[in-house]
Amino acid sequence: ISMVLLQPLVAQTRHIDTILNDFYHRPERVLVAAHRSAHLVNPENSLSAIKDAIEIGADIIEVDVRKTKDGVYVLLHDKNIDRTTTAKGEVSNYTYDELKAIPLLQNGQPTNERIPTFESALRAAKGHIMVDIDFKLDSTEDAINVCKLIREAGMQKQVLFFVYDY
Repeated sequence: ISMVLLQPLVAQTRHIDTILNDFYHRPERVLVAAHRSAHLVNPENSLSAIKDAIEIGADIIEVDVRKTKDGVYVLLHDKNIDRTTTAKGEVSNYTYDELKAIPLLQNGQPTNERIPTFESALRAAKGHIMVDIDFKLDSTEDAINVCKLIREAGMQKQVLFFVYDY
């Protein structure tokens, strides 16, 4: 019996260089994107969802970028935190320190996860998975600042953008 048959059937994570090679040079290959990261068993856009997307072998995570009242870029799909946390209100009305105290929800139940910063999401993804940013902000300044964070993280080749008004 082959040793391959004895190994558990678990998705193998791939190194980012392999994913990037496929993305740029193998247009016939279908890449798998985890929308809002692996959010079926983790809170959407959470660090645990990013880590699980990597573990299950996704090629790309899609995340949503918003900004807090004190200028911290965070991951959150909606303009407000009502649907995804135990609190109410717009992301832009909270400081990041205030948001850190609020649990993210999974299937309507509070979890130990919190809204992550964009920088912490980049650190979790670096070297493992491509990042597709659904850019939810309107200003050119915010786009430039997010690009600076990507450059500082050394992830320019690893990140894609979806913008509504380029």
